[in-house]
Amino acid sequence: MNKHVIALAAALAAATPALAASSATATLSNLQMTLIDLNPADGIAPSIAWSGNNGSFVYVSGIAVDAELSDYQSFGFGDPSSFVPLSGSAQTALSQVSAAIQAAGSYSGTNLTATGSALGARTAGQFSSFDGTAYAPTGYFTLSPYTLVTFEGNATLTATTTVGMDAFGVESALARAYLSANGLGAFGTGSQSTYDQLEGSAAQSCDADFKCVGTTKTAAGHLAVTFVNLTNGNLSGTLSTVALVSGQSAVNAVPEPATYATLVAGLCLLGLVARRRS
Repeated sequence: MNKHVIALAAALAAATPALAASSATATLSNLQMTLIDLNPADGIAPSIAWSGNNGSFVYVSGIAVDAELSDYQSFGFGDPSSFVPLSGSAQTALSQVSAAIQAAGSYSGTNLTATGSALGARTAGQFSSFDGTAYAPTGYFTLSPYTLVTFEGNATLTATTTVGMDAFGVESALARAYLSANGLGAFGTGSQSTYDQLEGSAAQSCDADFKCVGTTKTAAGHLAVTFVNLTNGNLSGTLSTVALVSGQSAVNAVPEPATYATLVAGLCLLGLVARRRS
């Protein structure tokens, strides 16, 4: 190929702007619950019973925002009865979010996912954003006497910004997964609480000249919490199992007019070069 064509193609590639985008995904998968009998001699089999919290045993929610158009799309769905599949999504012109629970009829085997993206702003001072959450469960449980229960899951997170910062504004993204168990103390007095979380967040990476670009953060790990009953009666606690995402992009969502002019001029020059060659 003619060296002028190669050089021009390279210049056009450099002139093509990166599209604005903030995105995040959080997954909490392969949830497992294990009951351990701490006093086999009492003849009581270890057990756990569940009840809903404020009518929300499993729950998904989210909101997608295009601030310039005052477009706010949201969803929220719950089921107070059992581990059932549940999902929802919302979308605007510049943002989208979804959350889902893949339920297996019990805590063990259930998966949670939340994902979203925001594609920037059309004018300076505006933004697009997303927030999404999957809870399964957020509610109360009752544990049998002399029993230890463990709740576990595998978390995988990704948070990405593509531009990071420009004259319009900045981008940010967050992905988080956590487990939390709380309630009365093991002997029925006081309190006990265990919490485990994984988080990934991305904003912008700037050099010494304050040139900023987007970043990607990933994280993966195993989460686990416990709750113990060392009394001879039932003991109640609360559990939260959550995957959530959020993000915002306030950077320029479209190429500048000057960039369009450069691209058009470049395409015309490529055409002239090709004609002369033929």
